[in-house]
Amino acid sequence: LERVWCNLWRRADLQAFDPLRVRDLTTAAGIPPKSVVTAGFDGARRLDSTAIVVTDVLSGAQALWGLWERPADADEWEITEAEVTASVEQLMSTYRVWRFNGDPPHWTDTLGTWAGRWGCVEEWWTNRPRAMAWAVRAYNEAQESGSVTYVNEDRLLSNSVVPDETTTAALARHLAAAGRQYINLHDDSGRRLFVLEKMHETRKMDAAVAAVLSWQARLDALRSGKFARRTSSRVRRLY
Repeated sequence: LERVWCNLWRRADLQAFDPLRVRDLTTAAGIPPKSVVTAGFDGARRLDSTAIVVTDVLSGAQALWGLWERPADADEWEITEAEVTASVEQLMSTYRVWRFNGDPPHWTDTLGTWAGRWGCVEEWWTNRPRAMAWAVRAYNEAQESGSVTYVNEDRLLSNSVVPDETTTAALARHLAAAGRQYINLHDDSGRRLFVLEKMHETRKMDAAVAAVLSWQARLDALRSGKFARRTSSRVRRLY
């Protein structure tokens, strides 16, 4: 166990994602305003954290848009809903959001209100083991193939529990904190599928879940056929 030598609480092979891949897949290219993006939203109002992650549909670049975390020494803490809604409003005005996947628990009424304002907002329940396991597998495949990249931002997060932490570092921290909870389902290669669980009770991973939901929305966008790269149909004379 790497806890003995590296101060890790669990075996490294129980991590859902490879944290080193985040470093390898970090890119300087950002997501320009007005780009078509998808978003993922997950979290709780009083426990742990709440996060929003955006993904550029065309490039696959991902960035942490917003993060609200409960301080470790806080006995009483609750997210200000108006602040989260204001962040979503800014997201909708900055990008063209094709779909916004949100996990409803703790935010059911809020998601309903958002869906009334923005038609791209949809409920995506993470408590469905089969659907969630395949979404996690798709995200792992994206990391392995390099289809997903991570925007190297210097923007600081005022609500992060780590002082002066950038959005890129915060997303990597949450991805590293996500562990595997195996379920009784196997893929076409015979490998057992898994959903996400905490590596340790004090670590937060809501941004990792939001990243998976955002990526799943991007896959749905690509499957829609609306974002396929067009080829020219112009007839050219060959000499």
